[in-house]
Amino acid sequence: DNTQRLLWLQKWNDMDKDGNNGLDAAEFREFFKMSDNMWSQRSFEFFNSDFNGAIPLRDFLRVSYTMLVFDRPMAYEFAFRLISRRGAGAFDPAFACIDKQDIFEFLATRYPRESHSSLHKKAMQIFLHIDDDGSG
Repeated sequence: DNTQRLLWLQKWNDMDKDGNNGLDAAEFREFFKMSDNMWSQRSFEFFNSDFNGAIPLRDFLRVSYTMLVFDRPMAYEFAFRLISRRGAGAFDPAFACIDKQDIFEFLATRYPRESHSSLHKKAMQIFLHIDDDGSG
């Protein structure tokens, strides 16, 4: 439908403030009303599949469509890439892992008033819970 296509292009023009046909990290954060932090950067990187610093409309639509259709493997991939310090790279569920330090850093950001020892304890509890085969 041409009307729908025109609406997408008009919205894209509103989002792409500098008109270079690609959302940079600042434009991405502004559109989604996100703070400038590691979580917004990791979310940006999820859309920026070629890691060139700008998201073209084609990639924005592809990732948006993929994320809006509930898919358990895609939800796992997004969660992994958001939490893992190495999440910007390729995701392969057979080899990718989240370690205790990833969990600690997530908790430290989420609960900044907690003591480091308390956060390490919580991180270990979560890690032991998700490490169902005991492989570490």
